[in-house]
Amino acid sequence: MNTEQLILKRCYNHPSREAVALCPRCQRFFCRECVTEHESQMICALCLASLQARSQKPSREIFPVIGKAFLCVASFILTWLIFYSFGLGIAAIPSTPFHAQNLGNDSFFSDEDASLPESSP
Repeated sequence: MNTEQLILKRCYNHPSREAVALCPRCQRFFCRECVTEHESQMICALCLASLQARSQKPSREIFPVIGKAFLCVASFILTWLIFYSFGLGIAAIPSTPFHAQNLGNDSFFSDEDASLPESSP
């Protein structure tokens, strides 16, 4: 459309104002106040509202609830497996004391260390 034809057109919402843009969806002319840029196109408010209404799908409440319940159960099972594995690791440690041979000794040093002569200053 050439500029001369656009000058002669008037705004669809405001007949006293001259049109500056043609809405590509509804093919109506609009003034500067009635159009907005959306995805690099000048589009009227009514068409923009219908586009936004289509893009907003109603949310289904059952799926987020099931997803959260699944996440809760999965995290519980994972936590249980971690603690169960930790318990198995602890159970695998032998029950005899590590220093069983030194249990009867009262001294901290072995008998060999006690037989060494003390150095005098």
